[in-house]
Amino acid sequence: NLCSNMTRGGGLVWVALLLVLTFLTTCKASLNEALILYDIYLGTKGYEWKNSSNWGDFTSSPPCGGSLPWYGVVCDGDDRVISINLGDNGLEGTIPPSINNLTALIYLRLPSNSLSGSVPSLDALINLQILDLGFNFLSGEMPDMFGNMLFLTELGFNTNKFSGGFPPSITACSALVGLYIYTNQLTGTLPEDIGSLSNLKNFYAFSNEITGTLPSSMGQLSRLKELLISINNITGTIPPSLSNLTSLTYMDMQINQLYGPIPPTLTLQMPTNVVINIAYNYFCGPLPAFCNTGSKTCEAVLLLFTYFLLLQFNIFFSPP
Repeated sequence: NLCSNMTRGGGLVWVALLLVLTFLTTCKASLNEALILYDIYLGTKGYEWKNSSNWGDFTSSPPCGGSLPWYGVVCDGDDRVISINLGDNGLEGTIPPSINNLTALIYLRLPSNSLSGSVPSLDALINLQILDLGFNFLSGEMPDMFGNMLFLTELGFNTNKFSGGFPPSITACSALVGLYIYTNQLTGTLPEDIGSLSNLKNFYAFSNEITGTLPSSMGQLSRLKELLISINNITGTIPPSLSNLTSLTYMDMQINQLYGPIPPTLTLQMPTNVVINIAYNYFCGPLPAFCNTGSKTCEAVLLLFTYFLLLQFNIFFSPP
């Protein structure tokens, strides 16, 4: 009986120790994440933010589990930070590398601020679903950090000063629905394996300095609705595979260096309300046969018809 009681008592002791260790580990994690948030606060002039409610008040209200939530911060049931939303809040400065230690983070939204400098690697944030850094003054190359971001559905790097090419790992984001990198200074070519982004619906890459040709794998983007790649230096012909974009509603490729004839099958499988803008290129040859077929109309200016193919400032001729 004595041995049995000691065994039972020892088991209870071990359970108690386990609970204490779990509690201490959780507290340590919460404290570490609070310090990282404070790092963000100090590095982006939090004292000048539009709203900094409760930020830095560790004693009376920690960011997770406190009575007063920190503005823009959401935690889960384990007191881990899962969301930071500080868009249009007057942040100025650089993104601290320590943010990469918020490994439970799912949403990181910092758009429409005055953030500058390069983006630190966020490769440890493998749970990210939304990463929005648009409308800032960030520069340098986009970090090659996306290889393990298998849940990322939205990536917004638009309207910054990013340069260089596409990071190779970006096509590993198989869950990506929206890719917004427009209005930067990006160079290089579109990824040859861009077709592996099988869930992509919106691809905005206009107003950059992208070169090279349109990858034929783009035809594999069967869910793509909007393809905006105007105002670049893309050359070559339109690959016939683009006729497989059966969900497309808007394609804007104007102001590039595309040339050659338009594939006659380009719109055969596309919705009847699709708008295609290929103006200001070097297309030539006869007008596609579909230009005068059924409800499909080729116009020189955008009119409110069912179907549009904007052709102005190219070199077309009618067959004799």
